[in-house]
Amino acid sequence: MWMIWMVLDKPDLLEELLEAFTTAGISGLTMMESSGIYRRGLPHIPMRYMIGQSQVEECGNVTLWAMVKSETEVQACLAAAERVTGGMEKPNTGVFCAWPLALAVGLNKEGG
Repeated sequence: MWMIWMVLDKPDLLEELLEAFTTAGISGLTMMESSGIYRRGLPHIPMRYMIGQSQVEECGNVTLWAMVKSETEVQACLAAAERVTGGMEKPNTGVFCAWPLALAVGLNKEGG
């Protein structure tokens, strides 16, 4: 098993990326909105849901992660990400990482 972790710098590409991952055979993907401190350029991290704040501007990323069975699937995900972003080595595209997992339990559950 492998863990894939990706930060997508342009959230407007998310739907296209999800479609590309699905086409590559990847399922069970988890995602969340995120933002790095460098990108924020602020001396503090603002609270997104503070009471009384009316103009909180978000300029974040989307972080995605998934567990896949093989390095071949990792390479398929990377190829999909490269197609969608135009190349992960280009500025303002994101970061893609993968590493082997020593343990993964609770996967491939059947029934309910």
